Amino acid sequence: MSKINIDKLAKVCLKYKKENQLNQNQMSELLAINNQIYGKIERGQHLPKLDQLEKILEITGNDFTDILISENKPDVIVALKGEAKTDEETKIFDELIEMILCLDKHKNLRENNYGR
Repeated sequence: MSKINIDKLAKVCLKYKKENQLNQNQMSELLAINNQIYGKIERGQHLPKLDQLEKILEITGNDFTDILISENKPDVIVALKGEAKTDEETKIFDELIEMILCLDKHKNLRENNYGR
């Protein structure tokens, strides 16, 4: 079962607010959410009710999958690497894994610094 990442939800709200040059009051009015509650959502301190969550995703143009906790699948990579037949293939898999991890780290850094 997937879980909602409230930090990702906060980033979705902050990104939309910044892109549309809105303040917190304007966002809370747009979403029809109490200003104090919206502030907590924006700070990653509150998980809104389902109807509020749906409204946030609709307004910001996001999907539920955008705010779910990422499930890493390292077993898939290990299984693929296990299929390598030669040293060259193993080396290529190692390089691919390194690139994937680097890109993931870069993505996380960008997400953490965006809008804050």
